[in-house]
This record gives sequence, C-alpha cells and structure tokens, in this order.
Amino acid sequence: MNEQPFAPSQTQLSVRRSRSIVFPVLITLGCTVLLTGGFIFGAFATCNFMSSHPTKWFGFFVWGSIVGLVVVVLCVLFIAAWGIWMIVKKIREN
Repeated sequence: MNEQPFAPSQTQLSVRRSRSIVFPVLITLGCTVLLTGGFIFGAFATCNFMSSHPTKWFGFFVWGSIVGLVVVVLCVLFIAAWGIWMIVKKIREN
C-alpha cells in the first residue's frame, strides 16, 4: 500500500529546470526602452511653450517617460546584481 511508482529522483516535482531569469529581463528592458522613447517623443511633440493652454497629453507623456526611465534603471540594476551574483557563485565553487 505504501509503494511509490517512481524513485524520488524520477518524480516530476524533483526535476529541476535551470531557466535563466535574465532573458525575460532583457526583453522587458528592450520593450521599456522602446516605449520610453515613444513617451519622450510624444512629450516633445505635444509640448506647447507658446500656448497659454498646454495640452493634457503632455503630462501623460512626461509621467510615462519618468516611469519608463525608472523601469529601465531597475532592469539595469537587476542585471548588474545578477552578474555580480553569478561571479561570486563561480568564485565560491572554485
């Protein structure tokens, strides 16, 4: 009654997949750079310095640019921390 069909090393739960988390972060970084560039272009395209009534879209594009730049900085910091962690891990293995 207490028999297991597979040895513990053959069960699905013990299969370890080594997926790199850097690839999704690089995709996020690339998309964020493109979107931030679009927000910056939109901010410059909608700014009216000579008008007494600035458009509401200008604020949207400025906030989008700020959020995009924050995400870019966070992605770069994550990739740098991951790189340092991998170097330390290799040094400890040797």
